Amino acid sequence: MQKTISTSKFSFKARIMLFVIPFILGLSAMTLMMVIKNFHHWKAANAIQDAAEYNIRTDDIIHELQVERGKSNMFLGEKISKSDLQKFRKESDQRLGTYIKTRAPFFNLVGKTTDEMLAERGPISKKIDEMTATPAEVVVVYSKLIAALLDSEEQVARAAAFESEELKLVSMTTIGLGNEGLGKL
Repeated sequence: MQKTISTSKFSFKARIMLFVIPFILGLSAMTLMMVIKNFHHWKAANAIQDAAEYNIRTDDIIHELQVERGKSNMFLGEKISKSDLQKFRKESDQRLGTYIKTRAPFFNLVGKTTDEMLAERGPISKKIDEMTATPAEVVVVYSKLIAALLDSEEQVARAAAFESEELKLVSMTTIGLGNEGLGKL
């Protein structure tokens, strides 16, 4: 035979607690689940924000490098002076510094590749200054660097995937690829 517990043996306060405690525990569990879910959304939103900022800064430096590629060839064709080219490079270097700061959260993902490509900028700049670079060589080096930066945008967008936001970031990268293709014409 099974014994049942009679609530009449408990005080009124104890009977109230028997009903309230399970309700409070259930409510606490639901609240905790909502907090955890919101934390994950907040974390994902921050990742998307960082990825979007990276995309903006990368597009900015890509544009600078595209213009620098053109100005370098103009210098080689004696259409602009060396001082004009150096002035422009100084502006590019400032924007490059901003890009590098923005890249920090994604360094493990894209840092090595972009650093390797950015390292090629120094030697080609020296060859341009000495007028020993050919226009074709300038286009190749800068185009590889720009391609690496565009690829890094896509890697960052995919790493920050959250619902449909990944597609928006990848779309922004695709626009950059189109711009680069047009710039080579």
